[in-house]
Amino acid sequence: MNRSQSGSPILVSADGRRCRTLKPLDLAGDSAHRYDENWLQEKIFAHPSLLPVDDIDPVFGKLIPVCRELMTVVGPLDNLYVNELGMLTLVECKLWRNPEARRKVVGQILDYAQEFSRMDYDDLIARINRRTGRSGNSLYEIVADQTEGISEKAFTESAMKNLKRGRFLLLIVGDGIRENVENISTYLQDHAHLNFTFALVEQSLYRFDGDEDSDILIQPRILARSVEIERAVIRVEGGNVEPVKRLLDDAKVRGEPQPRRKTITEQVFLEQMAQSDPELVKDLQKLFAEVTERDLILDPGAGGISVKSPGTGFNFLSFRNDGSIRNYGAGLTQEGREYIDRLAGLLDRGTVRVSTNDGFHTTIQRIDGSDFRVGDILRNKDQWLKLVEETQAKLQEA
Repeated sequence: MNRSQSGSPILVSADGRRCRTLKPLDLAGDSAHRYDENWLQEKIFAHPSLLPVDDIDPVFGKLIPVCRELMTVVGPLDNLYVNELGMLTLVECKLWRNPEARRKVVGQILDYAQEFSRMDYDDLIARINRRTGRSGNSLYEIVADQTEGISEKAFTESAMKNLKRGRFLLLIVGDGIRENVENISTYLQDHAHLNFTFALVEQSLYRFDGDEDSDILIQPRILARSVEIERAVIRVEGGNVEPVKRLLDDAKVRGEPQPRRKTITEQVFLEQMAQSDPELVKDLQKLFAEVTERDLILDPGAGGISVKSPGTGFNFLSFRNDGSIRNYGAGLTQEGREYIDRLAGLLDRGTVRVSTNDGFHTTIQRIDGSDFRVGDILRNKDQWLKLVEETQAKLQEA
Protein backbone atom coordinates (compact mmCIF):
# COMPACT_ATOMS: atom_id res chain seq x y z
CA MET A 1 0.00 0.00 0.00
CA ASN A 2 1.22 3.50 -0.86
CA ARG A 3 1.17 5.85 2.09
CA SER A 4 1.56 9.61 2.14
CA GLN A 5 4.66 10.98 3.86
CA SER A 6 2.50 13.51 5.72
CA GLY A 7 -1.03 13.61 7.07
CA SER A 8 -3.95 15.53 5.61
CA PRO A 9 -4.16 19.24 6.54
CA ILE A 10 -6.59 20.09 9.34
CA LEU A 11 -8.28 23.49 9.71
CA VAL A 12 -8.73 24.50 13.36
CA SER A 13 -11.23 27.22 14.27
CA ALA A 14 -10.02 30.38 16.02
CA ASP A 15 -11.53 29.28 19.33
CA GLY A 16 -9.95 25.84 19.03
CA ARG A 17 -13.25 24.01 19.38
CA ARG A 18 -13.69 22.71 15.85
CA CYS A 19 -11.43 20.82 13.47
CA ARG A 20 -12.15 20.06 9.83
CA THR A 21 -10.04 17.67 7.81
CA LEU A 22 -9.01 18.59 4.30
CA LYS A 23 -9.09 15.59 1.98
CA PRO A 24 -6.58 15.30 -0.91
CA LEU A 25 -8.23 15.32 -4.31
CA ASP A 26 -7.60 12.23 -6.40
CA LEU A 27 -7.03 13.77 -9.81
CA ALA A 28 -6.77 10.32 -11.37
CA GLY A 29 -10.19 9.33 -10.08
CA ASP A 30 -13.60 10.94 -9.65
CA SER A 31 -12.22 14.48 -9.65
CA ALA A 32 -10.56 14.08 -13.05
CA HIS A 33 -13.46 15.56 -14.99
CA ARG A 34 -13.46 18.75 -12.89
CA TYR A 35 -9.75 19.32 -12.32
CA ASP A 36 -7.86 18.76 -15.54
CA GLU A 37 -4.73 20.30 -17.07
CA ASN A 38 -6.72 23.23 -18.46
CA TRP A 39 -8.07 23.96 -14.96
CA LEU A 40 -4.53 23.93 -13.56
CA GLN A 41 -3.28 26.21 -16.36
CA GLU A 42 -6.05 28.72 -15.66
CA LYS A 43 -5.40 28.80 -11.93
CA ILE A 44 -1.64 29.38 -12.07
CA PHE A 45 -2.09 31.95 -14.85
CA ALA A 46 -4.65 33.92 -12.83
CA HIS A 47 -2.65 33.47 -9.61
CA PRO A 48 1.12 33.46 -10.38
CA SER A 49 1.84 33.33 -6.63
CA LEU A 50 1.02 29.60 -6.86
CA LEU A 51 4.45 29.23 -8.48
CA PRO A 52 7.14 29.46 -5.72
CA VAL A 53 9.66 31.37 -7.86
CA ASP A 54 11.33 33.05 -4.87
CA ASP A 55 12.39 29.62 -3.62
CA ILE A 56 13.63 28.48 -7.05
CA ASP A 57 15.47 31.45 -8.61
CA PRO A 58 14.26 34.79 -7.18
CA VAL A 59 15.50 36.97 -10.04
CA PHE A 60 12.56 35.73 -12.16
CA GLY A 61 9.96 37.30 -9.84
CA LYS A 62 7.60 39.06 -9.81
CA LEU A 63 5.80 36.89 -12.38
CA ILE A 64 3.57 38.83 -14.79
CA PRO A 65 1.27 36.65 -16.95
CA VAL A 66 1.69 37.20 -20.69
CA CYS A 67 -0.50 34.60 -22.41
CA ARG A 68 -1.57 30.97 -22.55
CA GLU A 69 -1.07 28.52 -25.41
CA LEU A 70 1.56 30.58 -27.21
CA MET A 71 2.20 28.88 -30.54
CA THR A 72 5.75 27.84 -31.41
CA VAL A 73 7.30 25.57 -34.03
CA VAL A 74 7.34 22.70 -31.50
CA GLY A 75 3.78 23.26 -30.28
CA PRO A 76 1.75 25.54 -28.00
CA LEU A 77 3.41 26.52 -24.71
CA ASP A 78 0.92 26.27 -21.84
CA ASN A 79 1.77 29.45 -19.91
CA LEU A 80 4.21 32.31 -20.50
CA TYR A 81 5.25 34.88 -17.87
CA VAL A 82 7.72 37.76 -17.82
CA ASN A 83 9.12 40.16 -15.21
CA GLU A 84 10.36 43.74 -15.27
CA LEU A 85 13.89 42.56 -16.16
CA GLY A 86 12.58 40.99 -19.37
CA MET A 87 13.19 37.47 -18.05
CA LEU A 88 10.79 34.80 -19.31
CA THR A 89 9.26 31.91 -17.37
CA LEU A 90 7.97 28.99 -19.44
CA VAL A 91 5.46 26.62 -17.83
CA GLU A 92 4.06 23.25 -18.88
CA CYS A 93 1.20 21.75 -16.88
CA LYS A 94 0.84 17.97 -16.78
CA LEU A 95 -1.33 15.76 -14.61
CA TRP A 96 0.69 12.64 -13.94
CA ARG A 97 -2.26 10.32 -14.57
CA ASN A 98 -1.37 10.83 -18.23
CA PRO A 99 1.33 8.22 -19.15
CA GLU A 100 2.48 10.37 -22.08
CA ALA A 101 3.26 13.20 -19.66
CA ARG A 102 5.67 11.03 -17.71
CA ARG A 103 7.62 10.15 -20.85
CA LYS A 104 7.69 13.41 -22.76
CA VAL A 105 7.11 16.49 -20.62
CA VAL A 106 10.74 17.12 -19.59
CA GLY A 107 12.00 16.91 -23.15
CA GLN A 108 9.02 18.98 -24.29
CA ILE A 109 9.72 22.01 -22.13
CA LEU A 110 13.41 21.88 -23.04
CA ASP A 111 12.38 21.92 -26.70
CA TYR A 112 10.37 25.07 -25.97
CA ALA A 113 13.44 26.65 -24.36
CA GLN A 114 15.49 25.76 -27.43
CA GLU A 115 12.86 27.31 -29.69
CA PHE A 116 12.61 30.53 -27.64
CA SER A 117 16.41 30.92 -27.69
CA ARG A 118 16.26 30.91 -31.51
CA MET A 119 13.67 33.70 -31.64
CA ASP A 120 14.63 37.32 -31.94
CA TYR A 121 12.64 39.88 -29.99
CA ASP A 122 10.48 40.92 -32.96
CA ASP A 123 9.51 37.30 -33.60
CA LEU A 124 8.51 36.85 -29.95
CA ILE A 125 6.41 40.02 -30.01
CA ALA A 126 4.70 38.96 -33.25
CA ARG A 127 3.71 35.61 -31.69
CA ILE A 128 2.41 37.30 -28.54
CA ASN A 129 0.42 39.81 -30.58
CA ARG A 130 -1.18 37.06 -32.66
CA ARG A 131 -2.18 35.18 -29.53
CA THR A 132 -3.43 38.16 -27.49
CA GLY A 133 -4.80 40.46 -30.21
CA ARG A 134 -2.44 43.23 -29.11
CA SER A 135 -0.19 45.39 -31.27
CA GLY A 136 3.10 47.24 -30.89
CA ASN A 137 5.65 46.32 -28.20
CA SER A 138 3.10 44.23 -26.31
CA LEU A 139 5.53 42.51 -23.94
CA TYR A 140 6.74 45.86 -22.64
CA GLU A 141 3.17 47.19 -22.39
CA ILE A 142 2.05 44.16 -20.36
CA VAL A 143 4.88 44.81 -17.90
CA ALA A 144 4.39 48.59 -17.87
CA ASP A 145 0.74 48.11 -16.91
CA GLN A 146 1.92 46.57 -13.62
CA THR A 147 5.25 48.34 -13.08
CA GLU A 148 5.78 52.06 -12.55
CA GLY A 149 8.65 53.96 -14.13
CA ILE A 150 9.96 51.19 -16.36
CA SER A 151 11.95 52.27 -19.43
CA GLU A 152 10.85 50.72 -22.71
CA LYS A 153 14.37 50.88 -24.13
CA ALA A 154 15.99 49.28 -21.06
CA PHE A 155 13.32 46.59 -20.84
CA THR A 156 13.55 45.71 -24.54
CA GLU A 157 17.36 45.51 -24.48
CA SER A 158 17.26 43.30 -21.40
CA ALA A 159 14.63 40.98 -22.92
CA MET A 160 16.67 40.69 -26.13
CA LYS A 161 19.79 39.78 -24.15
CA ASN A 162 17.94 37.13 -22.14
CA LEU A 163 16.49 35.58 -25.29
CA LYS A 164 19.92 35.41 -26.93
CA ARG A 165 21.47 33.77 -23.88
CA GLY A 166 18.65 31.27 -23.44
CA ARG A 167 18.17 32.60 -19.92
CA PHE A 168 14.80 31.20 -18.87
CA LEU A 169 13.00 29.68 -15.90
CA LEU A 170 11.47 26.36 -16.97
CA LEU A 171 8.74 24.92 -14.77
CA ILE A 172 6.88 21.64 -15.04
CA VAL A 173 3.77 21.90 -12.89
CA GLY A 174 1.70 18.85 -12.01
CA ASP A 175 -0.34 17.08 -9.39
CA GLY A 176 1.77 14.13 -8.25
CA ILE A 177 4.98 14.31 -10.21
CA ARG A 178 6.92 11.08 -10.50
CA GLU A 179 10.06 11.37 -12.59
CA ASN A 180 13.49 9.81 -12.26
CA VAL A 181 16.00 12.56 -11.41
CA GLU A 182 18.74 10.70 -13.27
CA ASN A 183 16.65 10.85 -16.44
CA ILE A 184 16.05 14.57 -15.94
CA SER A 185 19.77 15.27 -15.58
CA THR A 186 20.40 13.51 -18.90
CA TYR A 187 17.90 15.83 -20.61
CA LEU A 188 19.59 18.86 -19.03
CA GLN A 189 23.00 17.80 -20.32
CA ASP A 190 21.62 17.65 -23.85
CA HIS A 191 20.60 21.33 -23.56
CA ALA A 192 23.75 22.63 -21.88
CA HIS A 193 24.14 25.52 -24.31
CA LEU A 194 21.09 27.19 -22.74
CA ASN A 195 21.41 29.08 -19.48
CA PHE A 196 18.14 28.09 -17.80
CA THR A 197 16.87 27.19 -14.37
CA PHE A 198 14.67 24.11 -14.33
CA ALA A 199 12.25 22.94 -11.62
CA LEU A 200 9.49 20.42 -11.00
CA VAL A 201 6.62 21.94 -9.00
CA GLU A 202 3.86 19.82 -7.52
CA GLN A 203 0.46 21.37 -6.82
CA SER A 204 -1.38 19.28 -4.22
CA LEU A 205 -5.13 19.93 -4.05
CA TYR A 206 -7.33 19.53 -0.97
CA ARG A 207 -10.95 20.20 -0.03
CA PHE A 208 -13.09 19.59 3.04
CA ASP A 209 -13.97 15.95 3.48
CA GLY A 210 -17.52 15.28 2.34
CA ASP A 211 -18.02 18.75 0.84
CA GLU A 212 -17.55 18.66 -2.94
CA ASP A 213 -18.47 22.34 -3.27
CA SER A 214 -15.95 23.64 -0.71
CA ASP A 215 -13.06 25.96 -1.53
CA ILE A 216 -9.89 24.28 -2.80
CA LEU A 217 -6.59 24.45 -0.90
CA ILE A 218 -3.63 24.39 -3.31
CA GLN A 219 -0.22 23.60 -1.81
CA PRO A 220 2.81 24.19 -4.09
CA ARG A 221 5.91 22.07 -3.45
CA ILE A 222 9.28 22.10 -5.23
CA LEU A 223 10.32 18.53 -6.00
CA ALA A 224 13.55 19.17 -7.89
CA ARG A 225 15.51 22.01 -9.45
CA SER A 226 18.51 22.08 -11.75
CA VAL A 227 21.06 23.35 -9.20
CA GLU A 228 20.31 20.28 -7.07
CA ILE A 229 20.59 17.69 -9.85
CA GLU A 230 24.08 16.21 -9.64
CA ARG A 231 24.85 15.47 -13.24
CA ALA A 232 23.65 18.76 -14.69
CA VAL A 233 26.22 20.67 -16.75
CA ILE A 234 27.17 24.29 -16.28
CA ARG A 235 27.53 27.06 -18.84
CA VAL A 236 30.95 28.66 -19.01
CA GLU A 237 31.24 32.39 -19.64
CA GLY A 238 31.87 33.09 -23.31
CA GLY A 239 29.53 30.43 -24.58
CA ASN A 240 31.89 27.43 -24.26
CA VAL A 241 30.28 24.44 -22.59
CA GLU A 242 32.12 21.60 -20.86
CA PRO A 243 30.87 18.70 -18.71
CA VAL A 244 31.10 19.30 -14.97
CA LYS A 245 33.56 16.45 -14.45
CA ARG A 246 36.02 17.87 -16.97
CA LEU A 247 35.77 21.34 -15.45
CA LEU A 248 36.31 19.95 -11.96
CA ASP A 249 39.34 17.92 -13.06
CA ASP A 250 40.94 20.85 -14.88
CA ALA A 251 40.43 23.17 -11.91
CA LYS A 252 41.93 20.60 -9.56
CA VAL A 253 45.07 20.31 -11.71
CA ARG A 254 45.49 24.10 -11.73
CA GLY A 255 44.88 24.34 -7.98
CA GLU A 256 41.92 26.66 -8.52
CA PRO A 257 38.56 26.68 -6.70
CA GLN A 258 36.27 24.11 -8.30
CA PRO A 259 33.64 25.58 -10.64
CA ARG A 260 30.04 25.24 -9.57
CA ARG A 261 26.66 25.84 -11.07
CA LYS A 262 25.38 29.36 -10.43
CA THR A 263 21.73 30.26 -10.17
CA ILE A 264 20.64 32.91 -12.65
CA THR A 265 19.91 35.15 -9.66
CA GLU A 266 23.60 34.95 -8.74
CA GLN A 267 24.65 35.54 -12.35
CA VAL A 268 22.55 38.71 -12.56
CA PHE A 269 23.86 39.88 -9.19
CA LEU A 270 27.47 39.53 -10.38
CA GLU A 271 26.64 41.30 -13.66
CA GLN A 272 25.20 44.23 -11.72
CA MET A 273 28.32 44.38 -9.54
CA ALA A 274 30.53 44.27 -12.65
CA GLN A 275 28.94 47.42 -14.05
CA SER A 276 30.50 49.44 -11.23
CA ASP A 277 33.70 47.47 -10.59
CA PRO A 278 34.73 44.52 -12.82
CA GLU A 279 37.85 43.75 -10.75
CA LEU A 280 35.79 43.57 -7.56
CA VAL A 281 33.57 40.92 -9.15
CA LYS A 282 36.53 38.62 -9.84
CA ASP A 283 37.50 38.77 -6.17
CA LEU A 284 33.88 38.29 -5.11
CA GLN A 285 33.56 35.14 -7.22
CA LYS A 286 36.70 33.75 -5.60
CA LEU A 287 35.22 34.53 -2.18
CA PHE A 288 31.97 32.76 -3.07
CA ALA A 289 33.98 29.71 -4.18
CA GLU A 290 35.83 29.63 -0.85
CA VAL A 291 32.52 30.00 1.01
CA THR A 292 30.97 26.99 -0.73
CA GLU A 293 34.13 24.93 -0.16
CA ARG A 294 33.45 25.43 3.55
CA ASP A 295 30.02 23.79 3.06
CA LEU A 296 28.18 27.07 3.54
CA ILE A 297 25.19 28.02 1.39
CA LEU A 298 24.88 30.89 -1.06
CA ASP A 299 21.21 31.77 -0.73
CA PRO A 300 19.99 33.96 -3.63
CA GLY A 301 17.25 36.45 -2.91
CA ALA A 302 15.50 39.33 -4.62
CA GLY A 303 17.86 41.80 -2.92
CA GLY A 304 21.16 39.96 -3.33
CA ILE A 305 23.11 36.91 -2.11
CA SER A 306 23.31 35.74 1.51
CA VAL A 307 25.95 33.45 3.02
CA LYS A 308 24.17 31.06 5.36
CA SER A 309 24.87 28.09 7.54
CA PRO A 310 23.23 24.85 6.37
CA GLY A 311 20.64 23.49 8.76
CA THR A 312 20.47 26.55 11.03
CA GLY A 313 19.92 29.15 8.30
CA PHE A 314 22.23 31.52 10.22
CA ASN A 315 22.98 34.56 8.04
CA PHE A 316 26.69 35.36 8.12
CA LEU A 317 26.41 38.16 5.60
CA SER A 318 24.12 39.48 2.88
CA PHE A 319 25.74 40.97 -0.20
CA ARG A 320 23.17 43.42 -1.54
CA ASN A 321 22.49 44.40 -5.16
CA ASP A 322 23.50 47.99 -4.37
CA GLY A 323 26.96 46.86 -3.19
CA SER A 324 26.23 47.17 0.53
CA ILE A 325 26.46 44.38 3.13
CA ARG A 326 24.13 43.56 6.04
CA ASN A 327 23.65 41.03 8.82
CA TYR A 328 19.88 40.90 9.25
CA GLY A 329 18.83 37.81 11.19
CA ALA A 330 22.22 37.07 12.75
CA GLY A 331 21.54 38.87 16.03
CA LEU A 332 18.73 36.61 17.22
CA THR A 333 21.00 34.21 19.17
CA GLN A 334 23.88 34.57 21.62
CA GLU A 335 26.28 33.09 19.07
CA GLY A 336 24.98 35.55 16.48
CA ARG A 337 25.43 38.58 18.73
CA GLU A 338 29.01 37.52 19.48
CA TYR A 339 29.65 37.10 15.75
CA ILE A 340 28.30 40.56 14.90
CA ASP A 341 30.35 42.20 17.66
CA ARG A 342 33.54 40.54 16.42
CA LEU A 343 32.77 41.43 12.79
CA ALA A 344 32.23 45.07 13.69
CA GLY A 345 35.64 45.05 15.43
CA LEU A 346 37.25 43.48 12.38
CA LEU A 347 36.10 46.25 10.03
CA ASP A 348 37.46 49.79 10.17
CA ARG A 349 35.20 52.18 12.11
CA GLY A 350 32.62 49.42 12.56
CA THR A 351 29.80 49.37 15.07
CA VAL A 352 26.64 47.36 15.71
CA ARG A 353 23.33 49.06 15.05
CA VAL A 354 20.90 47.39 17.41
CA SER A 355 17.30 47.48 16.29
CA THR A 356 15.11 48.61 19.18
CA ASN A 357 11.95 47.22 17.60
CA ASP A 358 13.13 43.94 16.16
CA GLY A 359 16.32 42.01 16.89
CA PHE A 360 16.19 40.63 13.38
CA HIS A 361 17.22 43.98 11.90
CA THR A 362 20.36 44.33 14.03
CA THR A 363 23.35 44.76 11.70
CA ILE A 364 26.89 46.12 11.35
CA GLN A 365 27.42 49.67 10.11
CA ARG A 366 30.05 52.37 10.09
CA ILE A 367 30.13 54.77 13.01
CA ASP A 368 28.62 57.49 10.80
CA GLY A 369 25.55 55.27 10.14
CA SER A 370 26.42 54.30 6.56
CA ASP A 371 26.52 50.70 5.34
CA PHE A 372 29.73 48.80 4.80
CA ARG A 373 30.44 47.78 1.20
CA VAL A 374 31.43 44.53 -0.49
CA GLY A 375 35.00 45.80 -0.85
CA ASP A 376 35.29 46.15 2.94
CA ILE A 377 34.78 42.41 3.34
CA LEU A 378 37.10 41.55 0.45
CA ARG A 379 39.90 43.58 2.05
CA ASN A 380 39.44 41.53 5.23
CA LYS A 381 38.57 38.23 3.54
CA ASP A 382 40.91 35.91 5.44
CA GLN A 383 39.96 37.27 8.86
CA TRP A 384 36.27 37.11 8.00
CA LEU A 385 36.47 33.50 6.79
CA LYS A 386 38.28 32.53 9.99
CA LEU A 387 35.55 34.24 12.04
CA VAL A 388 32.89 32.41 10.00
CA GLU A 389 34.56 29.04 10.64
CA GLU A 390 34.79 29.67 14.38
CA THR A 391 31.16 30.80 14.55
CA GLN A 392 30.02 27.83 12.48
CA ALA A 393 31.71 25.50 14.98
CA LYS A 394 29.86 27.20 17.85
CA LEU A 395 26.55 26.92 15.99
CA GLN A 396 27.08 23.21 15.47
CA GLU A 397 27.85 22.72 19.15
CA ALA A 398 24.75 24.68 20.14
